[in-house]
Amino acid sequence: MKKYTYKLRIFIIPLVLLTGMLNAREECTTAVISGAATVDGRPLLWKNRDSREGDNEVMFFRGPRYDFIGVINADDTSQVWMGLNTAGFAIMNSESMDQEGDSADTEGFFMKKVLGICGTVDELEKALQLTNDTGRGTRANFGCIDAFGGCAFFEAGNHTYTRMNADDTTLTEHGFLVRANFSMTGYQEKGYGGWRFFRALDLLTDYVTANQLDYRLMFDKVARDLVSDDVN
Repeated sequence: MKKYTYKLRIFIIPLVLLTGMLNAREECTTAVISGAATVDGRPLLWKNRDSREGDNEVMFFRGPRYDFIGVINADDTSQVWMGLNTAGFAIMNSESMDQEGDSADTEGFFMKKVLGICGTVDELEKALQLTNDTGRGTRANFGCIDAFGGCAFFEAGNHTYTRMNADDTTLTEHGFLVRANFSMTGYQEKGYGGWRFFRALDLLTDYVTANQLDYRLMFDKVARDLVSDDVN
């Protein structure tokens, strides 16, 4: 497998939405974007973190195999809600309560652990395989990219997961995948965020079709998009 030689560009933008229009349950909107969809051929990982925890910090951690930086709730170093390690592996999540299992809300613990030990998307899949039998307190969509061009979502319950690659033409014709707070493999009546999913899907489709998608446009047009189902 050919390794990408480009330098990794790291940007973390804290976004706080002070508005009464958003439902309190509305959570993260995310995407994994393969190099086939971007102007410069570099994969992108996007997460707008909409959380009741308005005070966030970026922390540096020493891991058993890789060091990493991660976004945390202020003063809580036990969990990481998105991060990037020294191998070029990055991960984030969106809650997906329609996945199987009766345990949830440990996604931050899981992501902190794998950032310290996983260097590729394939190694994350091995970590999920190992925890299928013992169980995880996760019901989430985990999005990740690596320095080899790996780019995928893992829809993960307590004992199962499904991998979906962003360059799989049977899943997407445009080279990217979007998730809000439901899974394609889950019980979607228990999920939410459908409007945000379709809004992000439409935005990204337009920019990819016009061959305009790069990290600058993600910051300026997608992450800052304030159109909602109530107000344009």
